[in-house]
Amino acid sequence: MLEFIKIINNDYAGVLSLLTSLVMVVITIIYVMHTKSQAYYAKESAELVAKQIKTDKQPCVVPHVSDSNGTAFEATDYTRMQLGFTIKLKNFGDSPAINIYTLADIELQFLMDPDGNKKMLPASLLPSFTQALSSDEETEINIHFETSEIKTLICELRKTEEMNWERIRTNPSQNHYNGANLIIRVFFKNIMGQWFESAISYEIAWLEYKNPPAQKTNNLNENTIPPKEIHEGDEFKAVLSSHHLAPFVFTMTTEESVISLLQKYTDESPWLSTVLKDKCN
Repeated sequence: MLEFIKIINNDYAGVLSLLTSLVMVVITIIYVMHTKSQAYYAKESAELVAKQIKTDKQPCVVPHVSDSNGTAFEATDYTRMQLGFTIKLKNFGDSPAINIYTLADIELQFLMDPDGNKKMLPASLLPSFTQALSSDEETEINIHFETSEIKTLICELRKTEEMNWERIRTNPSQNHYNGANLIIRVFFKNIMGQWFESAISYEIAWLEYKNPPAQKTNNLNENTIPPKEIHEGDEFKAVLSSHHLAPFVFTMTTEESVISLLQKYTDESPWLSTVLKDKCN
C-alpha cells in the first residue's frame, strides 16, 4: 500500500495538483454565484420593502369648487370682466403633501385651437401655490379668469345652448350636449420626493346673475347668460355640475413632467423661474 502511494505521489503529483486546483476553481465559482444570488435577492427584498413603505402612506389632495363669483366693471375704454372660483384643497391621504401647485383651465368642446384640438382657456396668475397640507388638513385658494376668456366661454355656452334646444325639438331622448368643462389639476409631492397629480372636471352649464330679475316664464334659461349679456355693474357666477358627478383622477407623475409643465407659467408668475432653476441645478 505504501509502495502504491509512493508511485502515485511520484508519477501523478502534477495531475492530482491540477485536479485539486480545478475542484477549488469550481467551488469558488459556485460560491461566487451563490453569493451574487444572495446579494441580488437581498437588494430586491430591500427595494420591495422601500416600495411598500412608499405606497403604504401617501398624500392625496382633492380639489373641490365651493363657490364662484363674477363681476363686470369699467376699465378705461372697455368693460372688464372677472370670473373667480373658490377652491378647497383637502389632503385625504395619510401623509403630508408638500409643494402644492394648482392649475385651472376651461376646456371647450366645440371651439378649436389652430391645431384642431379642443381650445383651453387658462386662468390668470397661475399656478396657485400652497406650501404643505398635513393629513386631513384643508385650505382654500382662489383662481380667476379674465375678460377674453369669459367672452370666449360665453360663445361656447351660446353654441351649446343652441344645440341643446335643437336636440329638445328634434330628439329629446338624446343625451344633452356637454359644453365647457372647468378642469382643476393639483401637483404635489410627498416627503420622499415622489410627485402626484390629482384632477377634477366640472361641466359649466351656464352663467347666471347674482341678483336676477323676477322670472316671468317657465323657461329655465330666461335669465341665464347666455342668452342674456353681461354689462358693467353686473354680478354673476358660474353654474357647475354637481361635485358628486365630477370625474376625479389621481395618479403618480415625475418631477421632470411637473417642471416641464410649470415652466409654461413663468411669464405670468416670475417667482417660478427661481424655484425651477433651483430644482434643475
